[in-house]
Amino acid sequence: MNPNGLVPTVKDGDLVIWESNTIMRYLCAAYGGVALHPTDPAQRSHVERWMDCQLSRLNAPLAALLRGYYRTPQAQRDFPTLVRYRAEAIALWEIVERQLDAHGVTVGAYTGAMCPKCRT
Repeated sequence: MNPNGLVPTVKDGDLVIWESNTIMRYLCAAYGGVALHPTDPAQRSHVERWMDCQLSRLNAPLAALLRGYYRTPQAQRDFPTLVRYRAEAIALWEIVERQLDAHGVTVGAYTGAMCPKCRT
């Protein structure tokens, strides 16, 4: 169903949707997911910046690590490059961890399902 031959792919009636973030936005719009994808542009920007960060920053080192460790025979692995990708991925996950430490969620002050730390 996905012309890229990848998952995730969702079929809703006759509509076929692919790409994780597109699927999320569609499902929220079609099925009342305003708590996950607010209609207010300022609130929505908080959700979409994490989605964009995942696409533009986090996917690259994680995909490189997957290819380098699991899809490349050990004798052909470029370990210095893998070490660099690992450090990049760790630095990005540390950003997520700091957000979680501070707020308990990456985004959630708009959902009504906040942790006790996020009552603003």
